[in-house]
Amino acid sequence: MIGDPHWGPHPVEFMGSLIQFLRNFIYRFLGNKPVHLQIGGAVVSFIVLSSSGLIGWLIERLVLPGSLIPQWIGFFLLSFALASGLAARSLRKGVREVLDALRFQGDNNFLKIARDKLGHIIGREVDQLN
Repeated sequence: MIGDPHWGPHPVEFMGSLIQFLRNFIYRFLGNKPVHLQIGGAVVSFIVLSSSGLIGWLIERLVLPGSLIPQWIGFFLLSFALASGLAARSLRKGVREVLDALRFQGDNNFLKIARDKLGHIIGREVDQLN
């Protein structure tokens, strides 16, 4: 199976950072009214989906003959993007580590260990999770 390389951030981390930035922007300028949050959510979804699609399209274009960079670099970027998109192995491994930590409830630190492992696969604060 294909997995993520451990030497670099996953593209989803970049998307999470973009979503957090846009969310903070919306709260700051539009407030916390439900209709504003719904409109803001639609705008955030559009921006994230559009930028992801545009980046994918641009990477694909780099592989074509006549692109601005050598084709081998384009193939490397495309391969990296595809591996990140097909990273079920990395996700499965991360989930198994969380489940394994939860199984050892005899250890007083099992919840802390499980939270730590969970923090590796999600972009949320996990300190208060039960």
